[in-house]
Amino acid sequence: MAIEKDPPKEAMPLSTVQSAFLALLRIAIGWHFAYEGLSKVLDPGWSSAAYLESASWVGSGMFHWMASDPAILRVVDLLNAWGLLLVGAGLMVGLLTRLAACGGVALLALYYMAHPALFTSSA
Repeated sequence: MAIEKDPPKEAMPLSTVQSAFLALLRIAIGWHFAYEGLSKVLDPGWSSAAYLESASWVGSGMFHWMASDPAILRVVDLLNAWGLLLVGAGLMVGLLTRLAACGGVALLALYYMAHPALFTSSA
């Protein structure tokens, strides 16, 4: 006796308002990433060393090691600044948005691994 499966459900198309809202949200998030990246690219004195050295959660040893080696720190700084800028530009323009979104998720995951917003001490 064969078991019949339900046919796959088709996704409902978004309304114009929903599409516009999602586009504006994507652009706003992209602007935030791009602004942070551009501010780091244009500031010759910016470095992630203090942020990496103060890491205290998962992977803190790796972050401290990155901050201790000037060559690695320079690569991390370049990847961070340009990664933010490219993720933001991709989201704002709508080019390679899935890749940009995945890049943004990866960057945010690394930031939270170093300094999670979940655990804060009240001082």
